Amino acid sequence: MWSPPLKVVLLSPRSLVRELLRELLRLRCEVRIVGHGPRLEDCQAALVQADLLIFDAHEMPAREIDDFSAKLKFDFPRLRVFVINNSFEKGGIEALVLAVRGTSLTGPESLARLTPLETDVLISVASGMRNSEIARRMRRSSKTVEKHRASLLRKLGLRSVAQLTAYSLLHGLVNAEVILATRRS
Repeated sequence: MWSPPLKVVLLSPRSLVRELLRELLRLRCEVRIVGHGPRLEDCQAALVQADLLIFDAHEMPAREIDDFSAKLKFDFPRLRVFVINNSFEKGGIEALVLAVRGTSLTGPESLARLTPLETDVLISVASGMRNSEIARRMRRSSKTVEKHRASLLRKLGLRSVAQLTAYSLLHGLVNAEVILATRRS
């Protein structure tokens, strides 16, 4: 069944990142870039029609990211937001591609219900990281990570880390090389 291409806005203060994201999405996903720019004001008009905002929050404090995401959710309730920040490194490109595909009408229903933080925790857990490592990287408390982990298990209908890892592999969030590389380091 055909579905229209996902409408995406790219927001990054770094022009190279915007260009790389545009090329990645062109090669790996069926999307239409409806706006891009270094500041929110540059993309404001495009956000009205967009399905997904890919937001580069490089070196932005976690609290500011949360505030910015909350404002966007208020102003554009149907807009999904994918944040690229310092914690993006573990899931990397595969997490982005999955987030874009998961937002489309043909993507996995359960993945679309996860918040960006839950998706990040899922990828990190599947990559073999401990709660304390995830918390340090995300600049959150271990308790917060534990809550996200419990929420993941509930939302996805899973019961263990092994099932989370299998789920992540099955849906392309991580690959075996990432898991094995994390275990060796």
